[in-house]
Amino acid sequence: MKPFDEIWDAFDSLTDDIHKLQSDVDEQLKRIDEALVALELRTISLEKERSE
Repeated sequence: MKPFDEIWDAFDSLTDDIHKLQSDVDEQLKRIDEALVALELRTISLEKERSE
């Protein structure tokens, strides 16, 4: 095995890990956005109930 092959393999592995982490973060951000929308809708609903 050439010396640089190990480096490239490690780099490829690291790149794959980074993409996986980015995908996980994107999924968590999506869930947070959905939760914030639900919270905002609930807040609007409660404010509407109070004003009646």
